[in-house]
Amino acid sequence: MSQLLPVGLIISTDSASEAEQGLADFLGIPLIGESEDRSAYGFCLQFLPKGLALHDLDATAAKPTIVDFSSSQLESRASDSLSQQNLIKALGVKKYPHPTVLDGMAGLGKDAYLMAMAGCQVHMLEKSKLVYSLLNDGLVRLQQLDFESLGRGSLNLEFGDFLDALPAAQQYDVVYLDPMYQSSNRKSKAKRDIERLQRLLGKEENEDSLMAHGLLLAKRRVIVKRAKNAPLFAGKKPDFSYKGSSARFDVYLTA
Repeated sequence: MSQLLPVGLIISTDSASEAEQGLADFLGIPLIGESEDRSAYGFCLQFLPKGLALHDLDATAAKPTIVDFSSSQLESRASDSLSQQNLIKALGVKKYPHPTVLDGMAGLGKDAYLMAMAGCQVHMLEKSKLVYSLLNDGLVRLQQLDFESLGRGSLNLEFGDFLDALPAAQQYDVVYLDPMYQSSNRKSKAKRDIERLQRLLGKEENEDSLMAHGLLLAKRRVIVKRAKNAPLFAGKKPDFSYKGSSARFDVYLTA
């Protein structure tokens, strides 16, 4: 998956701050003054008071994408009904509480956060530098809220490609894969954010390699998130699935 559309970083003053310059250097993107023409760009990043924001410069675009683990939507999903959600059921936490999870395609980190709230020790991998930067910004703000003092699980993040993860230690009980899928639900901000990343980055095509590597790394199971009626990932039939109104979680047992 490679970046498809040009991106710039909007700076708030005449000269870039240390954070702005550092991010631009890490991503290899140009700095743009607030009054400069942006017509050559498909997207722009900007540090806002709420966090690092990804603006879609399409004229019809909605609000920017910001990773916010304290959002009311996530707080609602992480409420007392968390154990009844299909994602958490797929983890098998009733039988194996507090599993170690490798989230190999972390994206915006919402599922990883919910898994951590359910008591999992979650290690996130993200190979897009831009998405990693958005996610890391949100994670830093979450850590400032002393997330781990809640006594649930843990979240940590690494920039890297899932296919480069070494299998020797077999340190993860669960491997979780979420190749972003298209949704027809345009009213959902979460779905708009995913569609925005698809426009920016494209889609994963190497399903066979991802599935094979997941089965190699997981001690107990691989979970793949799919659209409700999507074809099987890598053409492989799961041992069982949890299906909701828009998504399903296919579970492949390895032990």
